[in-house]
Amino acid sequence: SDRFLDFACDLVRQKNGVILNMDITIICELPKIGPHREQMCTRIAEITGVDPSRISVKATTTEGLGFTGRGEGIAARASVSLFMGMIAKLDDQIDLNQTRAENDLQSLR
Repeated sequence: SDRFLDFACDLVRQKNGVILNMDITIICELPKIGPHREQMCTRIAEITGVDPSRISVKATTTEGLGFTGRGEGIAARASVSLFMGMIAKLDDQIDLNQTRAENDLQSLR
């Protein structure tokens, strides 16, 4: 639910934290996630404020085992990297790293 995700993000912000990236695995036989992956990433980005390029959504099956394999439900796992502390300093570092990467790309051209 978007409410649970929004609540979790608020807890991180209250502790002066920032979400660096998210890796989400959906466990189900059906529906196929591929056609919905981009829309899911976009929605998660809207809720969390994380850039969509830092969000990974993928799927797997249990090969017919358990409740997900029988089609009785869907499960999900999420792994999130957090930075807790000086947000402004991190933002400056990210900007610096992006600038360096852009400069490196320009020099290769």
